[in-house]
Amino acid sequence: MLLASVPEGAAISVNGRPIPQVTPAQIPLSPGTYTIAVEKDGKQASASVEIRNGAITHQRIVLEP
Repeated sequence: MLLASVPEGAAISVNGRPIPQVTPAQIPLSPGTYTIAVEKDGKQASASVEIRNGAITHQRIVLEP
Protein backbone atom coordinates (compact mmCIF):
# COMPACT_ATOMS: atom_id res chain seq x y z
CA MET A 1 0.00 0.00 0.00
CA LEU A 2 1.20 3.48 -0.83
CA LEU A 3 0.26 6.02 1.84
CA ALA A 4 0.48 9.80 1.62
CA SER A 5 -0.71 12.50 3.98
CA VAL A 6 -1.22 16.24 3.95
CA PRO A 7 1.04 17.45 5.45
CA GLU A 8 3.79 14.88 4.87
CA GLY A 9 5.90 13.49 7.69
CA ALA A 10 3.02 12.11 9.77
CA ALA A 11 3.45 9.14 12.10
CA ILE A 12 1.57 6.03 10.93
CA SER A 13 -0.31 3.32 12.79
CA VAL A 14 -2.03 0.26 11.33
CA ASN A 15 -4.91 -1.19 13.35
CA GLY A 16 -3.72 0.80 16.35
CA ARG A 17 -0.10 -0.35 16.14
CA PRO A 18 2.57 2.25 15.34
CA ILE A 19 4.92 1.40 12.50
CA PRO A 20 8.47 2.78 12.14
CA GLN A 21 7.72 4.95 9.11
CA VAL A 22 6.36 8.40 8.34
CA THR A 23 4.41 9.54 5.29
CA PRO A 24 4.86 9.19 2.40
CA ALA A 25 5.40 5.47 2.88
CA GLN A 26 5.06 2.12 1.19
CA ILE A 27 3.54 -0.32 3.68
CA PRO A 28 3.53 -4.07 2.97
CA LEU A 29 0.13 -5.46 4.00
CA SER A 30 -1.55 -8.81 3.41
CA PRO A 31 -5.02 -8.81 1.85
CA GLY A 32 -7.69 -7.67 4.30
CA THR A 33 -9.26 -4.56 5.81
CA TYR A 34 -7.19 -2.20 7.93
CA THR A 35 -7.62 1.04 9.84
CA ILE A 36 -4.79 3.35 8.90
CA ALA A 37 -4.20 6.37 11.17
CA VAL A 38 -1.79 9.27 10.80
CA GLU A 39 -0.77 11.89 13.36
CA LYS A 40 1.34 15.03 13.18
CA ASP A 41 1.56 18.13 15.38
CA GLY A 42 -1.39 16.97 17.49
CA LYS A 43 -3.63 16.47 14.45
CA GLN A 44 -4.99 13.02 13.69
CA ALA A 45 -6.97 11.39 10.91
CA SER A 46 -7.76 7.83 9.89
CA ALA A 47 -9.20 5.82 7.05
CA SER A 48 -10.38 2.27 6.50
CA VAL A 49 -8.52 0.56 3.66
CA GLU A 50 -9.26 -2.73 1.93
CA ILE A 51 -6.20 -4.50 0.51
CA ARG A 52 -6.92 -6.89 -2.34
CA ASN A 53 -4.52 -9.56 -3.53
CA GLY A 54 -2.36 -8.25 -6.37
CA ALA A 55 -3.78 -4.72 -6.34
CA ILE A 56 -1.74 -1.63 -5.52
CA THR A 57 -3.70 0.55 -3.12
CA HIS A 58 -3.07 4.29 -2.87
CA GLN A 59 -4.40 6.17 0.15
CA ARG A 60 -4.14 9.89 0.86
CA ILE A 61 -5.21 11.18 4.27
CA VAL A 62 -5.64 14.88 5.00
CA LEU A 63 -5.06 15.98 8.59
CA GLU A 64 -7.70 18.45 9.68
CA PRO A 65 -6.61 21.58 11.57
